[in-house]
Amino acid sequence: MRAIAAVLLLLSAQGESMDLREYRARLQRIQEAVDRGDLEAARTGARDLQGKRVQHDGMVLLPDATVLAPIAHATTIEAARDAARRLRTLRAELDAENSTAPPAAPDGALLERLRQEEQQRSLTPDKSLTGPVLHAPEVPQSFWQKLASAWEWIEKVIERFLKWLARLFFGSAGAQAAGAPNTQVLVVGLMLALIGVLAVVAVIALRKRRGPTEVVASSQAPAMSAQDADPLSRSAGEWERFAAELMRSGRYRESIRAWYHALLVSLFRAGTLHYRKDRTNWEYAYALPSTVPWRSGFMDATRTFEQEWYGRRDTPAETAEMFQERVNDMLEAVREGVAV
Repeated sequence: MRAIAAVLLLLSAQGESMDLREYRARLQRIQEAVDRGDLEAARTGARDLQGKRVQHDGMVLLPDATVLAPIAHATTIEAARDAARRLRTLRAELDAENSTAPPAAPDGALLERLRQEEQQRSLTPDKSLTGPVLHAPEVPQSFWQKLASAWEWIEKVIERFLKWLARLFFGSAGAQAAGAPNTQVLVVGLMLALIGVLAVVAVIALRKRRGPTEVVASSQAPAMSAQDADPLSRSAGEWERFAAELMRSGRYRESIRAWYHALLVSLFRAGTLHYRKDRTNWEYAYALPSTVPWRSGFMDATRTFEQEWYGRRDTPAETAEMFQERVNDMLEAVREGVAV
């Protein structure tokens, strides 16, 4: 869920300001300049807008340079058009924000279900995860049928080969005896032994040719789903287990999103935040009561999630580990009731 406020940073009320309607109009003029190929007009508009302030919901905000700076510093119209992709996304989100309906009442039944699930899913004092594990999807019946058919075909091929081999060494009498169970087992055993010897020789030859190879530890990564963008597709405990599996498999960027969703769902369950389908991550951050002692930590976590998920392709392991530690501290605070 791409946050509108992710492209704005909270600052003190200094400098010339404008309302949200004028801000959208200026963004539209920059977009139109890029579309018609007027590079200088687009650069000038982007540079000028970076120094302005935006009045929104009683706050003074500054446009994020990650949207305007690439256009302001573009040297060619192609570079400006490429940089304007994020500008189009921002304008679409601002237009959606302008037409947003009043916030809906919290879903009491949903919060109660999450509360019940959390009673069975939590972190132990040593930070290990408890509760049901994520199960792999069941293999469809058609797959087993195809596998059985393939095995029957392999058996027939092996049987014909054994008869041909027996006929080659023992004549027709050997071919008739090749169907006996003991003979089949003996020949299959000899074939497997020969294949094993050939495999060992091949491995030794490859090692001598390529030299020692580095052994890289790996683990099977959990499957992703299109529903992972929705925080309510899992409970907080399931998000925590999912994030831990992603960390072990080296998918640090995706693990950051899973940890952030675990924190959001915990706050929904505790009633500290109220879920709304069209609400952005930064709107949740601003809605967190100022009395919450770790409110600044949640703001930092939101900023890190937005930067890593929307601004990078490869997240360093150190960033994901630090994010996990901060989120675990906030999760413990929510469970202990330090959220009001």
